[in-house]
Amino acid sequence: MQRHRYPRPRSCGRSFIEMVAVLGVLSVLAGATVPTLERLVTTYRQQAAVSALHAHLSLARQVAVSRGLRVTMRAARFGWQEGWQVFVDPNANGEVDPGEEVVAVGDRRSLMTISANGAMARYVSFDPSGRPTQLNGAFLSGRFIVCTPHRPPVYELVMNAAGRLRQERLDRPCATA
Repeated sequence: MQRHRYPRPRSCGRSFIEMVAVLGVLSVLAGATVPTLERLVTTYRQQAAVSALHAHLSLARQVAVSRGLRVTMRAARFGWQEGWQVFVDPNANGEVDPGEEVVAVGDRRSLMTISANGAMARYVSFDPSGRPTQLNGAFLSGRFIVCTPHRPPVYELVMNAAGRLRQERLDRPCATA
């Protein structure tokens, strides 16, 4: 009997050493990109927090003007980074009472610090004309600082006496108290 010989296919595989070399190069590249990606994610989280804060402050001012009522934006119990509430506050006590409408709620911003100066550390209240005032009717303006501890950049959201907001980016690390 005659045996047929089939031609052997050439091996197209790669050797173990080649695979280890490729994995080594990939791990070096991944190690180099992880810190860059971490900074990028941190920056985007900060920008999202500033945008959310800006949007809710603008909403509070708009609702106050459109409805002709006082609207307050109050920080959560442990600060702005824990969240906030925007609500109609006709009795100007800075608290959500039964029957008062909650217009919006800001969520918790973990791994970052959101602080403000003066009375704005607890609340921002807009009178029916859209001007920020303290609950006792006194003048209110100031700035919010949004940052990740010990890492640049720092974002500031500055509110003037008319209730208008502007955003600033500072390339310095966040100073934690």
